[in-house]
Amino acid sequence: MSSEKVPTHDDSVVDRKSPCTELLYATIPNRTTRYDEQSPPHESPRGFSLKVAEHLFTNMATPAYSAGEDWSFFVHPEGKGYWIKLIQGVPVISELNMKELCNKEAAQMWAAFILKLAGERDLKLSVSTELWMSFEVDTCVCDYYFADHNSRAIFWLETVDTDVVGLPSAYSERHLAFALASNYWKHVEMFCMHLVDNAPGEKHLIELTFIIVHARADMATSDSSTWPFTAEVTDVYLDLLRRCRELPYHPVMYAFVGRLWVFVSDYRFTNFHGEEVPRLDVTSSVLEHTDEEPSILFQLMSAVLLFGQPEAVRRELSVQLVDGLVVDRVWTAFISDKIKEWRKLMQWTLVLVLASAAATAVSPIPIITYTSLAVSSVCLLLCALLPQRLQGIAKDIDGTCEFLAGQNGRMVPLAIVFSLPRAAFIWSLILLAAQAMIILFTSVPLPAGITICVVTGLLALYLAWIMYPVQRLALYHKITEFRLPRLCFWRRTTPKIPDVEAGFCNDLVQLD
Repeated sequence: MSSEKVPTHDDSVVDRKSPCTELLYATIPNRTTRYDEQSPPHESPRGFSLKVAEHLFTNMATPAYSAGEDWSFFVHPEGKGYWIKLIQGVPVISELNMKELCNKEAAQMWAAFILKLAGERDLKLSVSTELWMSFEVDTCVCDYYFADHNSRAIFWLETVDTDVVGLPSAYSERHLAFALASNYWKHVEMFCMHLVDNAPGEKHLIELTFIIVHARADMATSDSSTWPFTAEVTDVYLDLLRRCRELPYHPVMYAFVGRLWVFVSDYRFTNFHGEEVPRLDVTSSVLEHTDEEPSILFQLMSAVLLFGQPEAVRRELSVQLVDGLVVDRVWTAFISDKIKEWRKLMQWTLVLVLASAAATAVSPIPIITYTSLAVSSVCLLLCALLPQRLQGIAKDIDGTCEFLAGQNGRMVPLAIVFSLPRAAFIWSLILLAAQAMIILFTSVPLPAGITICVVTGLLALYLAWIMYPVQRLALYHKITEFRLPRLCFWRRTTPKIPDVEAGFCNDLVQLD
């Protein structure tokens, strides 16, 4: 194939296939487009078919443990016991009581059958591959899986679909690998006391430590980290991992390390780690979605009646549920801020109620006082009911997901409810100020009252001018750009006389 030629800065011709300085441009790291908004490339989640022993590591590894001829009993640090036996060179694990003869005979029979199937498929199993079984003697039903300490995954002896075995839908095989790793580490967490030879390996402990160190650094340098835990909890994890590395090896450590690896695997799965468009911001969506467009009525009501609060709250609520996920750390911080705000509003509203009640006796327009008391009562009621409801929701992250998902993507009604306490407080304050101005206006001579009202109005305009610079500039640009339409009462009807000089110049150009 012949190469194409492209012009360069000095009008020379350069071979497109060959690197050259003319096609080389300098850049800086801050110009990265990694964090720019990108169109979601992901399709809808789908099921996968896992091939036979797809995640079986073929290399023979050092034995993870040594077991006797009979079933050995181990107890998890939390208190749950399990049984293990080396059958045909493969560790077999079960939580059934092997002191009962029927369970022991059924386990021996099922293990021999499963391992025979593995032999027929020419699978090379070793002590680094564990078989877990759970069977029912009455129905003769047996559940099983293999956990491979080398590949850090689970597998089966037949092709299975993800939705059948309970795995989540994924977008690629690499994405699915995190779900398999999560299940593997769950296996390690539950059945770790027999791992006397540190089967998962010291390198996994070091890798886990650095993953969480990076997550802690990300939280310290970014307000939108995707790490789901708080800084305090993350520091506790790092301290425990440091102690695990300092202490002599003991299998108890994997009851904790395995659980942390489950967290990390799930964290990477939900954030599409390694995919073309991963989630790099806790508030960004990587799946196809439709942004909520507030109506004009909502915008007017938010700006005029509720002082712009619903729109601000709606933007905060829109990032609480992203791709069907709720980050407990983000939601808890949001609810805590709202509850603190409502409690402060309750205290100040009580002061307003007392002030309005005191002004009732001297107010020349009692209806304003009564309206102020009614609005203050609404504010107090909302400040008491909303925290009660939200504190119960915040305790359960699943309940939070159901609560936010129940809004059906429309956060406007919820934003209005969350904004009502502050809006009611502001209206109560305005009505109290109006009462004070009316009482003052009727208590002083007319010129003094007019002067006070004018000064107060100018002060309010000055404060609005200073406190809302963005809105002020937007209003200024709209006013300066506004033009009245020009009315034309006369239009040229005769044809324009051609420019002789222009034609003469054109003739000169043609002669040249």
